[in-house]
Amino acid sequence: MKIFPDTMMWRHLAKDDSLFNKMKGLVVVPTYYAIVELSRTPSLKKVGEAPEVQTALKRMMYFRDHLEVGTSIHHLLRLSGKDISHLIPVHQNNPLLELTQTIVDSEIDLSDEEISAQFDVIRNKGREPYAAMADALNSIVDKTDPIERRNKYQNGPKLKEAKEMLAYMFENKRGNPNYHIDDLDFDQAELWFKTFAQFWRHLNLDSRRRVEANDMIDLLALAYVQPGTKFWTDERQWIDFITLAGCESYLFHPSQIEQQFEYLNLTHVV
Repeated sequence: MKIFPDTMMWRHLAKDDSLFNKMKGLVVVPTYYAIVELSRTPSLKKVGEAPEVQTALKRMMYFRDHLEVGTSIHHLLRLSGKDISHLIPVHQNNPLLELTQTIVDSEIDLSDEEISAQFDVIRNKGREPYAAMADALNSIVDKTDPIERRNKYQNGPKLKEAKEMLAYMFENKRGNPNYHIDDLDFDQAELWFKTFAQFWRHLNLDSRRRVEANDMIDLLALAYVQPGTKFWTDERQWIDFITLAGCESYLFHPSQIEQQFEYLNLTHVV
């Protein structure tokens, strides 16, 4: 069983030794986005929260053999047969992992005002692409008459329109010439695509809502999860959107660990 935890689930694993020990027998995948969020979280500047973040990163590094050091778009390009070796730094020379290891080893002192200020610059710089994508969506949300919007979206998401919105974000706002939206294999990204379509639908039904950078990071994390693998979150909004998309079979719950071991034991006996 291959499992992709979101950022908060890594923090949960930092607090639950018993669950972490059970997870050791599974393929748990630390992702680029989870590492970025934990390595740059303001919690590292809080005395009461920093140790939990350090433990979460340390436990993430336990599974580093399964690490997805590229973005989820790189992951989808690779699944589509594209050569992306020039886009992703090798593990040993990846500056993000170097920062993560420094935090794990407690070699960074965020109580120092100068270092703290540098940390804030790095964090804000890292969020810029996701804020740009969020702004792109906010700028094109349907602002027509509420009744017209309800009539358009109440019967379900418009998958073609959702794909057009993804293309708009990635090709116009990311400014990345390395790929085109049609390079992605959407069959391998069913969870991401269908969940985004539901998210886009509800965004248009309630135009008062604004997309935030964190929403984009959470949505992009879904693109790692392909058929046959699991996504682990306890965030209600994403569980609801995933369920509305008909993709609840992708959701992981710790109770499935025992089921997995029971299955393995039975097949071994047979």
